[in-house]
This record gives sequence, structure tokens and C-alpha cells, in this order.
Amino acid sequence: MVIFTQNPFFVFSSVLFFIPLQLEAQDLGAWKQEKWFKANGSFSAGANLYAVNGIEARRVPFSWFTAGNITLQSKGVSLPFSFQFSEQARTFRQPFNQFGLSPTYKKLQAHLGYRSLAWSRYTLNNHMFLGAAVEYQPGRWRFGAMYGRFLKAVEEGDSNQQVFNRVSQFPYAAFDRWGYAFKLGYGGPKRYAELVYFKAKDNPASLLQQPEIQPVSPGENAALGLKVHLGFLKHFYFDADGAISAVTRDTRADSLETGDAIAQYTRFILTPRLSTAAYYAGDMAAGFRRKTLGAELKFTRIMPDYRSFGMYYIQTDVQRITFSPSWYSRKGTVMINGSIGEEHDNLASRKLAETKRSIGSALLALRPSNRFGASFQYANFGTSQRPGLRSISDTVRLDQVTESILVSPYLNIGGEKRSGTLSYMYSNQTLNDRNKVNANNFSMTVVNHALSWALGNAANNLNLDFSVFLTESDQPQGNTTARGLSAGLGKQFLEKKLNSHFNGTFSSNTFNGSSDGSTVQIRWNNQMRFNRHHGLSANFTLTANQSKSNAVARSFQEYLATLMYQYNF
Repeated sequence: MVIFTQNPFFVFSSVLFFIPLQLEAQDLGAWKQEKWFKANGSFSAGANLYAVNGIEARRVPFSWFTAGNITLQSKGVSLPFSFQFSEQARTFRQPFNQFGLSPTYKKLQAHLGYRSLAWSRYTLNNHMFLGAAVEYQPGRWRFGAMYGRFLKAVEEGDSNQQVFNRVSQFPYAAFDRWGYAFKLGYGGPKRYAELVYFKAKDNPASLLQQPEIQPVSPGENAALGLKVHLGFLKHFYFDADGAISAVTRDTRADSLETGDAIAQYTRFILTPRLSTAAYYAGDMAAGFRRKTLGAELKFTRIMPDYRSFGMYYIQTDVQRITFSPSWYSRKGTVMINGSIGEEHDNLASRKLAETKRSIGSALLALRPSNRFGASFQYANFGTSQRPGLRSISDTVRLDQVTESILVSPYLNIGGEKRSGTLSYMYSNQTLNDRNKVNANNFSMTVVNHALSWALGNAANNLNLDFSVFLTESDQPQGNTTARGLSAGLGKQFLEKKLNSHFNGTFSSNTFNGSSDGSTVQIRWNNQMRFNRHHGLSANFTLTANQSKSNAVARSFQEYLATLMYQYNF
């Protein structure tokens, strides 16, 4: 099967095998009534102008972009097509210029170009690839196959494609990585099971020279995943998603000669080498859902260093158990939900210390009428350590609690012609370090207050908004405070074809009780709709910060202007 990663004919022949089955089920009567050609979608193109004084630039002075979404239809066959291009393709290792389409025909769907698939949480899960795939569901069966390139080869000295590691500031290199996957499942919406096999391998010959600044080894991965959903007794369900993944970190390492029977049978999938290791990950959830009541108990266990070439980063070395109840009133005036649980790491018992976290959150939302409502949120997360291979000194032992509170009531006033909303938001976030040695270095509290008033007048297409805010931050480096106000004016012109909104924000900053300058931000946004096809938008943002001590931020002026055209059809 390793040969198939370098021979796409096998996958595409498997894809073509399914197509005649679907054509036989085509409704010829409905097919005759379908139009030969229909198209709809949108296209946009724009440019950004950027300038800054006082700090390092956070983007390039000039940038451009284009994007489009097009759906073509012919005799019941739908071909969605999307693309995006920009000057950023010159600086990113992996291609940013992407296009793809996913045509459908009844229960048959194909994916061509740059696509991503979520077949299994721990095998093939939304990793972008360039290639082809097919999914077919005849009755209760579920079939799928894909083949494509997951990474593009990049030479270490290729200044047009290399990307820099933000941590080490060294350029990355990458091998060509190709892979394929198969999906086989059976069942309906209430009960089904799916088996997913994924395989990917780097091509060592795809680089002309071996990387020297940051060595990169060609790898290989084979993963097998199982996903199950069972609904029973009308309101109850059980979900499970798990996988076993074998990863070879360097395919140039010596192979292992073993007489193990299992290894002999699996050698055609992946050759075991000195750099090969196997991992597992999975989660299970059981619960029930009714119109007004629900609850779920979930268990997750992901072994250290678990990875699959068909997925991006996930947290590993974690075991978590949570219970999440919820309740809704029949009229929707009250909603309550929450979650409680705990998690810990050191699953392989190799760490010097084990970290344990408690998890708790609650939400209460009230809406007794269309005039008034409020929400209350509370979360508490605790993190602590206990000895692993060695005892832990109090000077380095981690013992922290993060607590957050959010309160946001609102009041609606007025009617259809004139309406207003008065709202208030209070938030309090606290990090409490319970290690007495380090408490003064890591504990912090951030408190926010914001009172807002928004007024709309439908008679003259005018909108006004005004708010005052206060932000206080207590950190080991010092106490900072920002007090300010924000005001905005929006107006529609030219029979509502032009929508213009102007907003200004001013805040006065203090550090340890002394004035530390101010911050001003001005935004002017304009959207023009000429007709149902053509639109134009122009936006401008100015940010100016004046600082005396540079404790909060350095003094700078930053400008950003964006112009974009959009066409809908």
C-alpha cells in the first residue's frame, strides 16, 4: 500500500468505480426540467495602504487581494468553486493562492483542487491539501476516498517561499508530503459508524539540498480512526471518536527486524524503524437532549506526542472529564447551562511533575420581555502540580486559579421609527497565584466597565452611539488605568445606497497613579451599493498613542486605508 502514495491512479480508479452506481439512480424526468447552465456567486478585489511612525510596521505598506465564490449548475450537477489570490503568496511557504471546487450530483460529491475534509477528529481533520476526493452515500452506506499533497517542498534557501519561525527566527524547509485516505461507514443520522484510514509520507528526494540551519527529517504516518454515534430511547445518545497513529519521524532510520506476528502483517502499511512510535487518542460522550433539558458527560484522553499528518495541532498529554448540564424555559425567557470537570497531564508518567486543572463555568441568561434582558457568566479554572518522577520545590510549583465574571444587562426603548438600547457590561478577570513564593510575580486582575447608548431614527436613516468605559489592570509590573469615551454617527444617503459611519475613541491612560498620555482612534467606514450586482467600500483607520513612560505602549501614529470592490451575480 505504500506504493499507492506515489501512484494516484489507484485512488482515481476507485473514485470512478462509484460513479456509474449514482448515474443509474438519476431521475431522468427531473433531469430534463433542469437548466443546462446557471451560475451565481461573488467576486471581490481590493487593496490596503499602511503607514506607521514610532513603532515597527505590523504589515506591509501596500497589499492587494482578490477572492471569489462561484457556483455553476448544469442539469442538477452543482459545482461550487472558490479562489483567493494576494501578494502574500510570495512570503508564505505553503501556497496562499488557492482554488478548488466540490461538485455534487445527487448523493455523490467530488472535491478538486485545494480542499479540506473532516472525516475523523484524530486522523483526517480539516488539513488543507491539493488533490482530489470523492464521497458517496448510497442508502445507508458511506464511502470516501482522497489523494493529494499536504505539504509543498520548500528549499531552505528559497527566499520566495520560505517562512520564518517566530521563535528562533530561522527559515523553515519542508519536504513534499503526499497522502491518501479511505472512509467506510454504515448507518443513518441517528446511528452510524465510520472507519477512516489515513496514510501520508514525505518524499526525501523533493529537496535538492539538506537543510542546515534547521534540519528537517522526512516522516511517515499511518492512522486508523473509528467514529461512532448511537441514538437510543428517543432522547439519549452516545458518541465516540478515537484513533491509533503510527509516526516515523525519520524514514532514513534503520528498520526494525522483528519476528512479531503483528509487525509482520502491518509492515505493508508502515515499515517499523528506530524512529517509529505509536500513539492513541480518543473521546467518548454520553448524554440526552430534550426541548428544555440536556446533559452530557464527556471523557477525553490524548497520549503525549500524539499526531497525525492529516490534522493540525491539538493539545496532547491530557486526560479530561467534564459534565455539562443545560436547561431552557419553555418560553425561552430563562437559559441556564454550565460545565464542571478536571484534567491532568503526565499520562505516560515521564514528567517531573503532573499538572492538574479544575474546570468550571456557568451561564444564566434572562429575557423576561423584548424590552429587558441580562446575562451572567462565571468561570473558574484551577491549575496545580503534584510530584511526578521527582518532588517539586515550592519555588517552582504551579498552583494558580483563574476566575472570570461577566455581567451584561440591557434595556430596549422606543418603537419602530425611533429605537434605543441602553446596555452595561462589567467584567472581572483574576489570576491568583497560590504559590506564596511567586504570588507577587504572577497574580493579576483586570476589571472593565462600559456603559453604552445606541439610538436609531428610521425616518432620517440616522444612527447614533455613545459609550464611556473604564479599564483597570493590576499587574506585578504596575497598575494601569484607561478612562475614555467613544462616539459614533451613522447615516444612509442616496436612497440607502450609501452607508457611512464615523467613530472616534479617546482614552486617558495612567500608570501607577500618574498620567501616562492618551490614545485616540478614528474610524471612517463607507459602503456603496450601486445595484444588486456592484458594490464598493472604503475604510480608513487612524490610531495615535502618546505615552510618557512607555509602560503601557510606545508613542506612535498608525494609518490604514482599505478600498474594495465586490460583484455579485
